[in-house]
Amino acid sequence: MKNTKVSLTVLSVLVGGMLAASAETTTYNAYTLSASFTNVEARIWSVGGGPENPADAIYPQLEYRGGNVDADSSGKISGVGRWTVTYSATGTPSSTFYGTVSGKLAGKVGSPATVTMTIKGNGYTVYGTGLATPFKGNLKFTGQAGISPVNPNVQRMVGTLSGSFSGSTPMDSKGFKFPPGRVGYIDRSGFDYAGISANVLQSSKGKMQLFSTGIQGNGSIKDKTTYQATVKGVGFNKGVSVSLSGTIGLFTENVGSNAVPFLAPTTAEILKGSKWNGQEIQGMASSITARLID
Repeated sequence: MKNTKVSLTVLSVLVGGMLAASAETTTYNAYTLSASFTNVEARIWSVGGGPENPADAIYPQLEYRGGNVDADSSGKISGVGRWTVTYSATGTPSSTFYGTVSGKLAGKVGSPATVTMTIKGNGYTVYGTGLATPFKGNLKFTGQAGISPVNPNVQRMVGTLSGSFSGSTPMDSKGFKFPPGRVGYIDRSGFDYAGISANVLQSSKGKMQLFSTGIQGNGSIKDKTTYQATVKGVGFNKGVSVSLSGTIGLFTENVGSNAVPFLAPTTAEILKGSKWNGQEIQGMASSITARLID
């Protein structure tokens, strides 16, 4: 029977390798991260309806009466809406048409967000006599963020309406063009500010994974002092793309009787090139919170 001998040098290497492997064991923390932005450059405009004229004494007058018109997170606008056209203060005769909408939201940092829409549809004109005639509409709206023409205390998408209508109406027996330069606005429009809310799985090696039902992404920590991360929209938020950077700090939370330390962002900046609803956004977070998930 032979005895196997292991030299001290080899044994040291084996033990050292085992200790190194043990030292490299990766641990994880999970925490909630919430960052809010309130600067002008982080405004995100949305649209939830179609354009119309302000209720003034100028006729013909276009009024949006409802429907399903919306912008997705890439800025694409689509849907179908219902509009009426009135020709005098009495409201009779009037035309109604159902228009298919296509368009987009866009915006660059430092400039107002913009919107373009085209509306094409069919309908009818009624005269208060029980009779009706066919009616068609083909319109374009071009606008940007500005003061509402009906309420100076709020901002809306404001611009001009142009286009033509066909069919017998009080304006003409064959159709008419919309008066050039006619003011239009989208009452169902407005802005909110960017916000990031996600759960984060973070490793001791500085790798970050961000999860939520609206955005998901990855990031990394450098020298335990700074981080960078990129999140993209998922589901209905597809089209969102936000790059973040900031500083990392040490947090401590009590879990049972134990104080558990973990690293998490203490600042957050949306970087140039980020987009939401088709608009470029930037800015520093006005508030940020991180809470350990146990």
